[in-house]
Amino acid sequence: MSKNLTIHAPGSKSQTQRALILAALSDGETDIVRPLVCDDSRHLSQALEQLGVVIERGPDRWRVRGGVQRLRAHPI
Repeated sequence: MSKNLTIHAPGSKSQTQRALILAALSDGETDIVRPLVCDDSRHLSQALEQLGVVIERGPDRWRVRGGVQRLRAHPI
């Protein structure tokens, strides 16, 4: 069952990274509102994209389209 979900991540690098991982593993779309943008968050989001996760970055919101099936289908 797929649902749209919005996560309000606090201004924390570790919380933003956890939200990215959870969004990548979740079916459907997840909005991460006001993510903390830093080198670590950028590197993790780029690694997730290389695994097939789609991330649209806006000025105060990242929309993540994840799903385990999408990750499994991507060749490594």
